[in-house]
Amino acid sequence: MKVSSDQRTSPLASRLEGAKLRSNKIRIDVADGPDAGLSADLPGPEARVGTAKNCEFVLTDPTVSRLHVVLRIEGDALRVIDPGSQNGTAVDGTRVRDAFAKPDSAIVIGRTTRVRLFDRRNVI
Repeated sequence: MKVSSDQRTSPLASRLEGAKLRSNKIRIDVADGPDAGLSADLPGPEARVGTAKNCEFVLTDPTVSRLHVVLRIEGDALRVIDPGSQNGTAVDGTRVRDAFAKPDSAIVIGRTTRVRLFDRRNVI
């Protein structure tokens, strides 16, 4: 079926609106769970989070997998990748496997640990 030019979808905007990342640094603050109060500034552009000692951000929460989530800065966005954790990952209340988050998104890892990604120095 041929689609005429007046039936094609037009883009809403030429670029995404909202906060943008300025650097590859990832700030993680744990707000809830056994590791509440733990925080780190990680160099990025990628950080592995889990209970394994080889993760850049190590948690002790028993509901967190050895490699629970990978955080990756891609351009102006923060990508959240759950490589198959046992208890799942949620971004701003939505369970995800691979999603993009805002710089101030709340990420739930496992059942109890709420990780906050936040660093105003990295946001325009």
